[in-house]
Amino acid sequence: VTSADKSTKPLILVGGPYANDLVQELATGTKTWTRAQWDAQGAGTAIVNLVNDAFVSGRSALVVSGYTAADTRTVTTVLQNFDSAANKAALLNKNLVVWKNGVVS
Repeated sequence: VTSADKSTKPLILVGGPYANDLVQELATGTKTWTRAQWDAQGAGTAIVNLVNDAFVSGRSALVVSGYTAADTRTVTTVLQNFDSAANKAALLNKNLVVWKNGVVS
């Protein structure tokens, strides 16, 4: 991803601040979960976080991340099956959705 991409395109970023440098950049700017927040939650946790004005004003980034690779795969499956009633209810009109051991909070 180039600087031009960050300023001209909406992005989907997969992985947390440990695995994805762009997510780490957002976390450093307190726009998504930091490493400390992930550490506090632990395994079994995943998020879908729409970050408005992520790197520049007017451009969003969607962070899709889990504490472990398996947690990330779980949450990406939720997005793949977005049209199911349960997934729509959990995701619609929210900027941050957190799954903890399969329960949405």
